[in-house]
Amino acid sequence: MRHFVDIVGREAATSGRFAAAAIGPVTAEAARELGIQVAIEAREYTVPGLVEALVRYFGEEGSGKRDG
Repeated sequence: MRHFVDIVGREAATSGRFAAAAIGPVTAEAARELGIQVAIEAREYTVPGLVEALVRYFGEEGSGKRDG
C-alpha cells in the first residue's frame, strides 16, 4: 500500500476513487493507517483468495455490481 501511495500521491490514494483490495488483515490495516478505505479484503490470505474477493466485489462479468 505504501508503494501505491508513493506512486499516485496521498491525495489521490485517499480520494475514494479506487476500490482498494487487501490480501489480508495486515495489509488492510496498513492501508487504513495510510487513510485508504479498504473495499475488498480476501477471506483466505492467498492470491486465489484475493481473486475470489475481487470476483465477489466486481462480479463474474466485471460489471462492478457488489455481491455480498
